[in-house]
Amino acid sequence: MLRIVLDCREYDSLRPEAPRVYGASEPLVCRLATSLVKAGHLVDAVYKGDKELFLEGVRWWPYERHPKTCDVLISCEWLILEHEFEYKRLYVPLNKINPILAQKEDKVNGFIVFSEEHKRQLLFINPTIKEEQVVLIPPGVEIPETLGPKVHHRLLWSNTPERGLVHLARAWPRLLAHVPDATIAITYGVERSWNTNKWLMDNIAEELLEVRRWVKDNPQSVIDMGRVKKAQLLAAQAAAELYPYPADAPLPGIVHAFVVMEAAAAGCAILLSRLEGLPEVFKDCADFLDIPVNPKEWAEVMADILLDDRRKKAMGERAHEWALGHPWSEWEEKWKTLVEGGVWSKQPSPV
Repeated sequence: MLRIVLDCREYDSLRPEAPRVYGASEPLVCRLATSLVKAGHLVDAVYKGDKELFLEGVRWWPYERHPKTCDVLISCEWLILEHEFEYKRLYVPLNKINPILAQKEDKVNGFIVFSEEHKRQLLFINPTIKEEQVVLIPPGVEIPETLGPKVHHRLLWSNTPERGLVHLARAWPRLLAHVPDATIAITYGVERSWNTNKWLMDNIAEELLEVRRWVKDNPQSVIDMGRVKKAQLLAAQAAAELYPYPADAPLPGIVHAFVVMEAAAAGCAILLSRLEGLPEVFKDCADFLDIPVNPKEWAEVMADILLDDRRKKAMGERAHEWALGHPWSEWEEKWKTLVEGGVWSKQPSPV
């Protein structure tokens, strides 16, 4: 049994007791903690909450009151507070490409990334990280026990609105001209993103204003679900026929997409932009359209998919089959091997 500490304080929204969905990082780190408990290890986690919790075998500690000594330290996204701990090995799981290194990268036994594109971007932006320090552990996906009936001509958006939702807003009138009964469910909280970004006075704020007006002007066809619980998200994924993601984020870092994996597992047809890591990760799962995003082209292709039952069914089956090849059990086994020294055993211990 190893004593493992997860430092999760970089994730401001992480509340392990809350059943709501806050992107990919927070649910993933909770799953990592519980999977290491299941593997037989003693796991403590530090977060930005104010209560001490014990959930699924994991002891969650408030910001400044936590264990200081461990066999393995897992420091999510940063090294800025590495000095608080005494440890034998150190790993840094990344959902981003710009970890806070604090000039401590030489102490790290492994930076954990999701894809080869993730690795490429990480090494390009952070030349002080050595290639041999980077290990690839792709995430898994939960597979529904059954695939329920779909809502006819239902689309789904479950990413942050800043990452391309404006293109669907601009494509919407043309799509409705072809498919008058098309609807879209949005599960990531347009109002929350608007309130966070509205004072930035930049293109993101302008696009979010456009998205917000689109939502309000189309109450019959655009369903803004706000920030949802996990059960609501799964239900929305199960109901959708098509998951369109015209991503063109203003900054680099699209190295994976958890919600695309979940939509694929739910049997949605997947349509993605050919951006950064998406073609590498989802090449056998999705259809792709080129960058820059052309809303007219997206409207036409989305209409073609929705109106062609045979194509739509084949795309959904292909996506579901792809998802079956990415179980969480493989991710858990790779992390277990890593923390037990099976992958990075030749790396020197931190000085």
